[in-house]
Amino acid sequence: MAQMKIFNLICLLFFMGLFLGSQKVKNPMLNSKEVVQISKKKAIELGYDISAMDIVLCDQAFSCREVEGNDVGLVELIKKYLQSNSEMREKIKNIKQNEYWIVAYMPKKNQLGGDLWIFIDKEDGRIITIIRGQ
Repeated sequence: MAQMKIFNLICLLFFMGLFLGSQKVKNPMLNSKEVVQISKKKAIELGYDISAMDIVLCDQAFSCREVEGNDVGLVELIKKYLQSNSEMREKIKNIKQNEYWIVAYMPKKNQLGGDLWIFIDKEDGRIITIIRGQ
């Protein structure tokens, strides 16, 4: 009788292992450093001089922090812009992902292309959308 219980337990564990092993495992969320690296690569591909830009990282709740640069009021300015600009709000409303990062590049001086906003999926690092200035 005890041998039958042990056999049943082993079979149960074996089949649970098969089932769980076949399930798609989600990637852990990307950390902020990885997101910034993805966005920098894309900004450079688009021809931006990122050394001449301040970089601010925000989540979808508009919790923001400056990653590179030293513009004291920039974080608050970006938060207000994200919350109040109707064009930006419309673009954000159309994003279907639940979890994403926003990386904002703001030129320290006027430069061709202006500001750059890169929206990145928090799970897989895929670029969701890009909004470019003038």
